[in-house]
Amino acid sequence: MTALADLYPELRQYGGLASMLQYEIATESSSLQVRGIDFAELEKIASDGKIISAPSELTSENGRWVRLNIAIEQKRYELDLGEEDSLPSYFVEADSLAMLLGLIREWVVHRTNFAEFKQSIVDVTALDLSNDGQLIRWYWKGYYRGAMNGTLVGTKLLAPLIAVLMNDPVISLLRPYTSHEILHLSRCTFFPFSEDCPCAYPLLSERLYNSGVTALKTQDVASAESILAEINRTFAGWLQVNQRGHRYDVLHADLPIIIDGDVLMVMQALIEKAYGARSVRNEQLGIGNADAVREMLLGVLPLNCGIAIRGTQEDLEA
Repeated sequence: MTALADLYPELRQYGGLASMLQYEIATESSSLQVRGIDFAELEKIASDGKIISAPSELTSENGRWVRLNIAIEQKRYELDLGEEDSLPSYFVEADSLAMLLGLIREWVVHRTNFAEFKQSIVDVTALDLSNDGQLIRWYWKGYYRGAMNGTLVGTKLLAPLIAVLMNDPVISLLRPYTSHEILHLSRCTFFPFSEDCPCAYPLLSERLYNSGVTALKTQDVASAESILAEINRTFAGWLQVNQRGHRYDVLHADLPIIIDGDVLMVMQALIEKAYGARSVRNEQLGIGNADAVREMLLGVLPLNCGIAIRGTQEDLEA
């Protein structure tokens, strides 16, 4: 993983998201309050693999607030803009810190109407979360970021699956949420959820996944070799892993074909591509990679699934 200092040299100079917001925005008004951690702490959390997200927040006594986040796998700024409510009103995603600083200033200091300011935004993702479809898109983006940056091993391993599902024209209309490292889908946006949609999860046991990820993170080949051997015994007939000295083969229809691949590359293929799916009756539908599981989920979705409604299960039944 690229070091945060290399991805965000401008934040290193400021000392972090909170320091940047304090220096660039909060000095303009005594009513603005900033929360967040400094860059050195952020680097430590990221290097320890303990980061889910580390946003910095700026609030105003006029009720407007912003929450600025960064991705840790690639350079990307993500900004939520809100007004009183717990959910944000708008979401903006961009590479340009200068552009986002301008938007933050307009939102919390000058209270500019977002619709007017949006006209000057180009080459960025901007979502109006009063629109149900864009609200669902915001949820998918948030869960993908949480999976990519997360520490709960099963949740992190959901990232490749989420990347596929969030672009499916049917599944992407449903509200995603995770529980016990399982990806659930709902036809309503808030708890209690609809509980009539299938779910998907990393297939291997938590112990194997933890060991595998640890081996990858530390480049511990010996540990990875022992995990490969156990996986091969556990799922005999499902996949075939043949040791050739310190090289390996992975040959299976639901996995990428790696011929004489490095052991750590093989582990990466296994932990990113092994998923299971269950129906709402808790029946295991099967196993496969992300595309195979997408087809399984589509096959047992409730009829006539559309955009998840803004509400709870009770609103669905009303």
